[in-house]
This record gives sequence, structure tokens and C-alpha cells, in this order.
Amino acid sequence: MLADVLALVLLQLAAGVLVFTLLTPSRDLSGGFFALHGGIAAACLSLAWLVSGQGGFLLRKWSERGASAAGRVPGGGLESLLTPEFLLALAVGGAVAATLVARVAAPPALLRSKKIFFLLSAFSSFTLLISRTGVEPFASRPALGAGWLAAGLVLGALLFGGVIWAMNLGHWYLVSKSLPFGLLVSAAEAFALLALARTVLALVALGWLARTSHGPAGDALADLVDPMRDGFFFGSRVLWGLAAPLVLAPFVVKTARMKSNQAATGLLYVAVVFVLVGELLAGYLTLRSGLPV
Repeated sequence: MLADVLALVLLQLAAGVLVFTLLTPSRDLSGGFFALHGGIAAACLSLAWLVSGQGGFLLRKWSERGASAAGRVPGGGLESLLTPEFLLALAVGGAVAATLVARVAAPPALLRSKKIFFLLSAFSSFTLLISRTGVEPFASRPALGAGWLAAGLVLGALLFGGVIWAMNLGHWYLVSKSLPFGLLVSAAEAFALLALARTVLALVALGWLARTSHGPAGDALADLVDPMRDGFFFGSRVLWGLAAPLVLAPFVVKTARMKSNQAATGLLYVAVVFVLVGELLAGYLTLRSGLPV
């Protein structure tokens, strides 16, 4: 279970970092910024591969139960081509290539190609992440269905990757005095919106759909809130991973708009800790329950 949790969270972090790096305007930041995040993504993906192992969570094939729930045939169509091994190798290779292109001195046309490698790696990472909804242990825990589960995994990836990216961006103002403050404001607002979206998804999925369900989702939620089962971890996840970032987000946005990058970066440091704890607990509870915690 621990290996699966680490592999899942590392994959989410890499996917989120890749998306936000891909959206970063090249004209405002040096190649070192892109190389840093490409390296972070490549390291996270490689470590997730190592932690998961050949038969681990990242490389498991779709089970018959997961395929039938999604109305698909195991091994059919694109699944025979886009295997977990292929997607993970493509994600790692794209991140490494983007890092090298961004780091070395090269013609402008080649430097612009780093976005292609980031796009390739991000697409492969998110495809792999979403495909995990059809493997064990999720296949044996239908709960609310693969759609809600995928939404939780994707939002978790964007929130975790986004807060790391925003914190590093805040640091970059110490390196480059010419950076427009609009970038930090946008990063802070993105963090706030994602913290809100993550909380709203949990409220709808758990507080409404699962709570009113008399099927597997209701049973899974009962185990989550049971003090003798996962109640302590669930309460910690809600407090540190949802409530704390949501309360902190307006202060990050306010300090960024005041052009106080050091204060905003310091608050983002705290936000990183909250999100890290929250997403680790979310990964554990999601694997246990099949719910988008």
C-alpha cells in the first residue's frame, strides 16, 4: 500500500508540474526555470517507476472488472499500444528531453521545441494517471465511478504541481529583477482556484453523493469517517489538505497583488507543506476507498 501511495502521489506531482511549466511564457523566464521543472518531473516519474516496481500500481494492466465498468475490452484498441510501460517511458523521456533542451545553449528554434517535449510528457503522465482508475485496487472499489475518481486524481495533480511551481516562481524573483509581477499574481490566483475546486469536489462527491448513497459509495464513506477505521486520517486530510490551503490562499493572493514576493513565497512554502500532507493522505484514503477524497 505504501509503495502504491508514493507512486500515485509522485505521478500526480510530475503531471501537475509539467502542465504549469508548459503554460509558463518563455519570454519572461530563462531556460533554467524550465530545466528545473523538467528535472523535477523527470525525477518524480523515475522515482515513481522505481517505487512502484514492475508489478506495482503504475504498471498494472486493466482488470476485467475495471474494463467492464468502463465498457471496454481489456487489451483492445489503443490500450494495446498505450501500455503503462510505454506511457511512463514516454513521460520520462519527454521530461528529460525538455530539461536538456532548456538547459543547453541552442538556437531559438530548438529552445522553443522544449514546449513540445513538455506537452508530450504531460499528455503521457495524465493519460497514465487517468488510466489507473481501471486497475486494482480501484477496480474492486467502484464507489462513485471512474469519472469522479479521475476528477479527484487530476485536481490533486494540478493542485500539488501548481503550488510547487508557484513557490519556485516566487524564488525566481530573487534571481531575475525584470520578471513582471503579473506572473506571481497569476500563480497565486491559480493556487487559490485549485484549492477551492479541490474542496468543492470533495464536498459534492463525499458530502452529497456518497453520503446519500446506499451502495458501495456510502459504505466506503462510512469506513472513512469511522474513528475505529480511517476517521483520524480522513479528519487530518480535511483539516490540513483542504481547509488549511483554502484559508491560506486569499493571503497568498493578497500579498502577491501587493508586489510583496518574499511574503507571498513564504506563504507558498507553508502551502506546499499543507498540500504535501494533504495529498499523501488523500492518496492513501483514495486507494483504500475508491472515493475522490
